[in-house]
Amino acid sequence: MKPLITVIMPVYNASRYMRESIESVIVQSYKNWNLILIDDGSTDESISIIEEYCKKDQRIRKILLKHNGGVANARNEGIALAEGDYIAFLDSDDLWKPDKLQIQMDYILQTGCKFVYSAYDVINEQGEYLKTITPYWSKVGYEQLLNTNIIACCTIVVESGIMKKDPMPQLKHEDYATWLNILKHNQIEAQQVPGVLAAYRKVRGSVSSNKFRTIAWNWNIYRNNQKLGFVRSLKQIITFICMTGYKYVKR
Repeated sequence: MKPLITVIMPVYNASRYMRESIESVIVQSYKNWNLILIDDGSTDESISIIEEYCKKDQRIRKILLKHNGGVANARNEGIALAEGDYIAFLDSDDLWKPDKLQIQMDYILQTGCKFVYSAYDVINEQGEYLKTITPYWSKVGYEQLLNTNIIACCTIVVESGIMKKDPMPQLKHEDYATWLNILKHNQIEAQQVPGVLAAYRKVRGSVSSNKFRTIAWNWNIYRNNQKLGFVRSLKQIITFICMTGYKYVKR
């Protein structure tokens, strides 16, 4: 029996894009998955879309949260209930290529790697291709990842037991802090699986695109999440600024 992958998708007022995102999971060539849709207090048509897909495919289940608690909290609700051997994340406006899970699971089973990521396309709000982003590093450990985050959340597959030990903290760039914690606590490297396996949707006005906010968020991760000293944190911030624009190969 092939390993089961639990896919976790947080949903908040996502009716514009979420059908396409869910369909990109359903059409995966790797069939042994289940999908947890976590609604984070939506006020649009998201819940009715969730109900529709739960009726359509028995591999899909729902969690309906009464109040909006943020993306980290929603993902953690899914992580706690994940039954798979591995966990993957897909936001409700991003997409997977049809062979994404198959390619990554083949790589995992061949290498024994516990945490993988990949290159990805960037698309606009209309789904039109903008560019392809390939992380420079084919593998990365804790010390290297401190310099800058090269791992896109929509591209990863991680061993479930590892993920459950390090749920996402309640802070900005929670995924970056999570990857750092996983690599540090398990003394492992994450490895890049060849191929462009996902598509990240760039939405206008996204707060994560603001470089000054990103610097502040990284500082908080270094000082308060990773507990680095002031001098080390300052060094990492300088390295991060210097690497901005150079951590990927763009096509």
